Amino acid sequence: MSQRLARLADAPLEIAPLLAAIEHRLPRRPRSLALVPGPLLGFWHWLTPLRTTAVFAIFGLALVILLHLSSRPALASVQMLVDFHHHMSSATGHCLPADSAASANAALASQAFDAPPLPDFAATNLTPTCCCVHHQGNCPVSCLCCCQADGCRLTLVVGDDRRIRPPAVPSRNIAGLSCQVASLREDNLCLMRHGDRWVCLIGPVPLERLAQLAAALRW
Repeated sequence: MSQRLARLADAPLEIAPLLAAIEHRLPRRPRSLALVPGPLLGFWHWLTPLRTTAVFAIFGLALVILLHLSSRPALASVQMLVDFHHHMSSATGHCLPADSAASANAALASQAFDAPPLPDFAATNLTPTCCCVHHQGNCPVSCLCCCQADGCRLTLVVGDDRRIRPPAVPSRNIAGLSCQVASLREDNLCLMRHGDRWVCLIGPVPLERLAQLAAALRW
């Protein structure tokens, strides 16, 4: 036994394969850090969690800003409302037939569950033809195209003031009625508010006529 132990003591110990196997299993240092001195390398490892925290903070701040901007009411413009009128008058796109306030509101709800309901317009003696929901951003507005007895087409637009603000146009007193008015080329606009909703009548007719029609709506 002693002779065998003596022979083992004299035999060379080959550990190179063992070291190679261990090194292969250890995580390698990035090439970019290979020349970084030890103290600086320790600082780099300490800084890495801070960089990760900073990235998450930046993403969180961007998300807060995005949510804040998306929660602000959209803003309608005179040009946008006139464009709605021309679209409704041509009855193109996704317009749906309507013959009363009830049928129009049912059709609008089928297009957007949160579409603002239309008022009762029976007292205006206007003949409804079609309706549809338009959007400004993600905010819906309800549109109804009507005809006067002379065949002139008017558009009634209703919006929720909490989600989309009407255009900032001058206020006027027309025949004892307080309303906001604007004109764009041949079209006139008359806007009135009712609670959280606003209604705008648009068409190539005098402002006095639009104000009378807006006052005849029943909410």
